[in-house]
Amino acid sequence: MDLSLRPAFHALMDDGGGHLEGMQVRVLDTRLRIYPETGRVRLQELTVIDVASLSPRSRVFRPWAWRVATGLRTRRVPEHGDLEDASVWATGVGFGLAHDLHPALLVYGLGEARLDVGPALDDAVSLGPGARLGAFAGRQDAPWRGHLFGEVTRFAVGDTTTWLRGGGALRLSTSRNTALGFECSVNHSYGETWLDIRFSARLHF
Repeated sequence: MDLSLRPAFHALMDDGGGHLEGMQVRVLDTRLRIYPETGRVRLQELTVIDVASLSPRSRVFRPWAWRVATGLRTRRVPEHGDLEDASVWATGVGFGLAHDLHPALLVYGLGEARLDVGPALDDAVSLGPGARLGAFAGRQDAPWRGHLFGEVTRFAVGDTTTWLRGGGALRLSTSRNTALGFECSVNHSYGETWLDIRFSARLHF
């Protein structure tokens, strides 16, 4: 079970009322993972800052899409013949393009670079290029919004592996300050594949 707190601003999947289309600013987004069977609590994620702009291009305006993020993340690494969760400091930057093919459909593509640092990694570092493709369906201020995505990172320096991730997410607003969320993704790294499924209830204040 996860408990998350974002003290300021909003993410791309949130209700966009009062925010520019395609903009994300996450500051000190914290996620704790609670294991009820043992009572153990783990810091799963601490995003210092995650800023993204997926402003669509037009014939008049030609902005670049971009994203910059840094913070503590959990990454699976080989340990005793299996994959175990390990904390790394992850920093990523990306640049690309976004287009609104329809008022309720925004597609984007980013070329990225990512640097992970942590004692659980070979040589305590993992660096490599990657790419991210996706599409948002539904207007940002609509009661629902969907997101399909695919990501690849080729960690080529230090702890080497190719990490693949693809899936989708859905947000359904149930009132002005409440929403339900669903996310499903398939991940592949270090020769192993696993499925992540998450249901969430969100309270905005």
